[in-house]
Amino acid sequence: MQSPRSDAKAVLVRLRQGRVSKPRVPTSAPARKGKAPTDDVAERILDAARDHFIAFGLRHASMEDVAKRAKLSRITLYRRFASKAELVQAVTLREIRVALAEVERGLERFSLDEGLVEGFVRTLTLTRSHPLVSRLLENEADVVLPLATLEASPFLSLGVLFLSQRLRRATRSLSRAPSPKAGLSREDALSLSEILVRVTLSFVLTPQGAIDLSNEKKMRQFAERYVVRLVRAFIDAR
Repeated sequence: MQSPRSDAKAVLVRLRQGRVSKPRVPTSAPARKGKAPTDDVAERILDAARDHFIAFGLRHASMEDVAKRAKLSRITLYRRFASKAELVQAVTLREIRVALAEVERGLERFSLDEGLVEGFVRTLTLTRSHPLVSRLLENEADVVLPLATLEASPFLSLGVLFLSQRLRRATRSLSRAPSPKAGLSREDALSLSEILVRVTLSFVLTPQGAIDLSNEKKMRQFAERYVVRLVRAFIDAR
């Protein structure tokens, strides 16, 4: 089974053109009393916040700016998101979920190794090209770095959980007699996923280095040589 080179580009085009179904506000997003708002008004606020952050950045954006763009009162905004930090985190979590849904689209038709390569290429391509990520890294690196490092735990956890679940499912199917106990253990899947997520994030934050991942071909070569080998090493060590 061959992995079409155009898949990552097609995913990026869909995301840029808005042809992606936005998930509801993630239940792990922080909100008052520990419950994330999931109503249409909250979605409207998140849409407005995302657009405002892309246009003007995070540093000077205010809750009042977002309320105005969403055409809502400040009271309505604060009822759903108690602070700017809470709103930024909710926007980020939702954008991650949108991107992960696009990364996963159609991956079931690939073999394990092909899926690892395609998933790595899609993830790196989408993250680097995301309008909010691009805007912040280019103009407000000092603002985005804490979000992507010291304050990145919720985002890291979301990516790790997503990947570990899919790795366990994919490796379980490799067994001659698939069962819930086959494939990678939960601990191994989580550890491996965290390694891969952290490595991918480092390439987004610091693209320049000895490892050249400046185009899709080089991304694929890296994934084939290192990502696939790492996952296979975990599988073989069972």
